[in-house]
Amino acid sequence: MSLLIEHVGRPGIASFGRHVKCSVPDPDAFFVRIHRCDLSALTLIRSHMSPAVQTPMIERFQDMVSVAVMLSGRTSIESRSSRALLGVGQAFFDVGWGHRVNRFDVAIDVMSVMIPAETARERGLSVDPDRLTLGPDKPTLAARAFAHVVTPLLAVGKASREEASIPYVEAAIIELTMGLYLEARGVRASGSEFHNSLSAQARTIIAQEFRDHSLTVAVVAERLSVSLRSLHRAFEGSGTTVAAEIRWRRCDLAEKLLRDPLHRARTNLDIAGASGFGSTTELRRAVTSRHGMSVREFRHAAFSPILDAQR
Repeated sequence: MSLLIEHVGRPGIASFGRHVKCSVPDPDAFFVRIHRCDLSALTLIRSHMSPAVQTPMIERFQDMVSVAVMLSGRTSIESRSSRALLGVGQAFFDVGWGHRVNRFDVAIDVMSVMIPAETARERGLSVDPDRLTLGPDKPTLAARAFAHVVTPLLAVGKASREEASIPYVEAAIIELTMGLYLEARGVRASGSEFHNSLSAQARTIIAQEFRDHSLTVAVVAERLSVSLRSLHRAFEGSGTTVAAEIRWRRCDLAEKLLRDPLHRARTNLDIAGASGFGSTTELRRAVTSRHGMSVREFRHAAFSPILDAQR
């Protein structure tokens, strides 16, 4: 079932009823547009709203798992014990609904999904106010995929630390929510659903942590709670490997530092460490493999035009 609600002015404020107190800077200019789609026990909501402060008056849906992604605007979400600031591309995960104050000083566009905690548990997800984990029952493919999308991007009770790719997050939540829905209807999920989300989440972890020289393929697999074999299979057909993805990230940053005049005085050892390489030998091998020249030759080639211009 799909439902579209649109209000402008004071009727929009009144539409929240007794459940939410809505304070706005200009009641006559206030607008709200909510598109809600119910998929069996699951609910997808897309909300557009002008600046406001929403204070819940009644705690509702305490048995729900909610995930929200900020597509435009910014907001702060406050409770008695925590406060999270969300910007464009950031996401929020929470258990329960109606116990936080939402403040936004610009118009917002938010996409959210609400899943009954019992539905999540039936699919093999353990949910409590502090974490979302797999088990104790054997998780379904859709549940595993959903968990692997949610866990690295979202921190329970606070905004995700890294700005995420908005189209990816939005598409992932829609597709994996549909996966949960279809499984509830008895439709068998495809294994590619899990592997596609797994490779995407591996890339997210690598992008965030490649500067740490201790990050290895085994560490990535451990973070995702999968075997090395499953992780390698997730990258099959992508034209690269997990190790190559880590090496590419490190080499790309190292080359930027080697080219940058502001870092000209830094030693190769400093740049290797800042880029995630464990030694200058690893840095040299990466640069030589990509460009067929030593680090010294690469730096000389990068700075030659600058030196010529200064003469």
